[in-house]
Amino acid sequence: MSIDVQGSLFPNPLTMLIQLLATFVIFLAVKKWLWKPVKEILAKRSDAMQEGLNSAFAKNKEAEESLEAAKKELHAAKDSSKEIIESARKEANNLKQEIINDANRQAQSKLDEADKRINAAKKEMQNELHDEIVSVAMAAVEKLLDKKADSKDDEKAIDEFVKGVKK
Repeated sequence: MSIDVQGSLFPNPLTMLIQLLATFVIFLAVKKWLWKPVKEILAKRSDAMQEGLNSAFAKNKEAEESLEAAKKELHAAKDSSKEIIESARKEANNLKQEIINDANRQAQSKLDEADKRINAAKKEMQNELHDEIVSVAMAAVEKLLDKKADSKDDEKAIDEFVKGVKK
């Protein structure tokens, strides 16, 4: 058996040339029929992915803007509710004060009316007392005239009568 070492170590130039030509033909065929369609598919896929990313970023930005707007509206609603509550408190306090003032006016009016009635009753009592004193004095005078006492007795009787009336 004879082994060709030199032929095994060095490639055959004709085989090498054929292999290079076959590789070049395959390369040209792949480039012509496969490379462009695959490149277009990859470009379309890249565009679709980029479009999806852009859409996601836009929706994310829109969501953030909506969140900010919602936060602002919530803050405005809180402020508005605080103002409404404060206004209601003020109105309630004003109404309370008005009711208290009205009650005080009514109470004062009733007190004034009661004072007027008391003063009127007092005057009436004083008038009745005066009339009573006059009638008692007249009775005392009649008694004195009946007794026909002297003037000293008259003065004494009148003094006792006045002291009795003062008591």
